[in-house]
Amino acid sequence: MKSSFILSLGLLAAGPAWSAPVSGCTDFSGDWQGTCQVGGVSVTDEETVTQEGCQALRLKNLTVPLGGTFALIETFPAGTDGKAPYVNNAITTAWDASLQSLVLTETVNNRDRGGLTGDVPTIITGDMKKADGKLVVDLREGGQTVISCTYSAK
Repeated sequence: MKSSFILSLGLLAAGPAWSAPVSGCTDFSGDWQGTCQVGGVSVTDEETVTQEGCQALRLKNLTVPLGGTFALIETFPAGTDGKAPYVNNAITTAWDASLQSLVLTETVNNRDRGGLTGDVPTIITGDMKKADGKLVVDLREGGQTVISCTYSAK
C-alpha cells in the first residue's frame, strides 16, 4: 500500500486554484529515498520533488499547487461487473505561518466495483516538512497517524 504522497498510476489533476504568491518558504526539491510506515508495514519509496518557488511542487506526473486546492482522480480497470472503480479526492495545501511546513487536507470519495462507498467522505490531514535535512511526511485520519514517511537525500 502506498500513501497519498506516493502517487499511483492513472492520476489526473484538474482545476488547480493557486493563492497569492509567497516567498521565503522551505524548498522540498531533491531526489529522496526513504521508508514509510503504513498500517504497521514498512514500505521503501523513492521520490523526486521539483519545486517552483513557493507556488507548486512537481511529483511524478502531478503538479501540486502550494496554497491552493486541486482535484485528484484515480481510475482503475473495470471489474467483471463492468464498473470502473475510482477515487475522487479534493486536496488543499497551505503553508504554516513560518513557511517551513506544508499542511495538507484531503477529502477522499470512493466508488468501488460494488457501488458507491463514498457516502461519508474520508478526511485525511497531514504535513510535509524538513527536519534535520530529511523530508518528513505524516498523514492522519481521525487523529491517528496512518502513514509516516522519512526520506533522506539520495
